[in-house]
Amino acid sequence: MRVTVGTDVSHIYVLTSPQTLFLRSKLLVDEHSCSEDLPYKFNGKEMDEETGLYYYGARYMNPMASIWYGVDAFAEKYVESSGYVFCIDNPIKLIDSDGNKWDIHTSKNKDGKTNVLITVTGVVYNNSSDKKININKVRDQIKAQIESRYTFSSKKYNVKTNINLRVVNSVEDIQKDDHVFEIVDQNRFESNSILANSDINGLHIRVGPRAVKGLLNGSNTRTIPHELGHSAGLDDANIENNGTVNLYSNLMTQTGYLRHNHVHNYANVGKLEDSQIQSIIHNYNTGQINRRSPISNHIGIRIGTMSWTSSFLKMYTYKRLSR
Repeated sequence: MRVTVGTDVSHIYVLTSPQTLFLRSKLLVDEHSCSEDLPYKFNGKEMDEETGLYYYGARYMNPMASIWYGVDAFAEKYVESSGYVFCIDNPIKLIDSDGNKWDIHTSKNKDGKTNVLITVTGVVYNNSSDKKININKVRDQIKAQIESRYTFSSKKYNVKTNINLRVVNSVEDIQKDDHVFEIVDQNRFESNSILANSDINGLHIRVGPRAVKGLLNGSNTRTIPHELGHSAGLDDANIENNGTVNLYSNLMTQTGYLRHNHVHNYANVGKLEDSQIQSIIHNYNTGQINRRSPISNHIGIRIGTMSWTSSFLKMYTYKRLSR
């Protein structure tokens, strides 16, 4: 395949493979007619003039070799891929915005099933008055519960989920693309019956003291995965049910609904259906999730006596029963 750019023979490249095309595309960005030398080039990332590398935040990338300078912080989670490659060597389908992660990757099996790899990166932040909480154990339980609920095989999908969480002690340590699991006091909620809540399509999950207690003693394994479903754009199943899920066994059914209907062991009930995984993939591909950072001007995180709120914090509140 031959691609010609301009009329100067120095701008003629013979491309022998898709990888070569990808490598050259990084360089073509630099060949513009504008006389101003802009520092932001491939992927809108800044080129370091001293090293000739692109700065992604977590790591530097070599545009000629298409590799990172430095190992992926989550390399141990993805042993099937090198910790130095860009986007698992699949830059056509995947985006790595900060050198740290990718979010949802799908591929087809020989048997026709779709493999779905979901990665959620975020923080756990104790903003409650109880500073004796074992926040590292809370982080570990959040990770274990979500990975358990969001990893399964069905007729259509093989779903694998990896949760990468770090504990932070300050809002300044939270990045704009982090999911934020904020530990809060009960007075942050409109009702004493609420265990936790979240922003639909957003990045903010508020976890109350009873939900924390359930996390730590293992008596409640569904509240946090349920709230993460809202951040992926899923509605409460018992309110928005379209007939495709079993309300008495579905993760997105409200706990209050299960309790009201005397479902056995209701605090630990919950699975996702294929239609819900399909919705999550659709929401991700169409840019409907990862929208609202709690450290932007939409936030619900309080710092001292200051707080920022927005109307979306009350979206669907009138619909919700206790978790």
